[in-house]
Parts: sequence; structure tokens; C-alpha cells
Amino acid sequence: MNLAVNFRLIFHMCGWVALFLAGAMLVPVVPALVLEDGTWPAFAKSAGVVAALAALGLAQGFSQSRHAEMRSRDGLALVG
Repeated sequence: MNLAVNFRLIFHMCGWVALFLAGAMLVPVVPALVLEDGTWPAFAKSAGVVAALAALGLAQGFSQSRHAEMRSRDGLALVG
């Protein structure tokens, strides 16, 4: 019985979540540009940092993610 957590798979899945969040962080850029309030660089930089971290997470588990099966222990670690 293997009780180990598959960290590569968890990093890969967290990368997908972070990539979605980076895309959501780009949504306020459009109104900030339209209103010309000068806050768009903060949103763009934050989304860029999150996207870079997401890329690291996706790259960490890319080779293993297609063949790995997520178990309940991995899902609990992902949600935690």
C-alpha cells in the first residue's frame, strides 16, 4: 500500500488553477485602461507573476500528469 503523495501531480494541478487565476486577474485591466486611472500595471504585473508561477507548476508535472492517477490522498493535498 503506497501512502505517498504524488507531489508532481499536485504541482501540475495547482499550476492549472494558478493559470486560471492569472487569466481572471487580467479582467480588471480592461476597465482600468478604459477609465485611465493608472492601476492597470499593478493588475498586469500581478497576473504575470502568477502566470510565471503557474508555468513552473505545469512544467514540474508535465511528463507525469498524463499517466498519473489522482488518488484521494492527492486530492486532499491539492485542496489543502
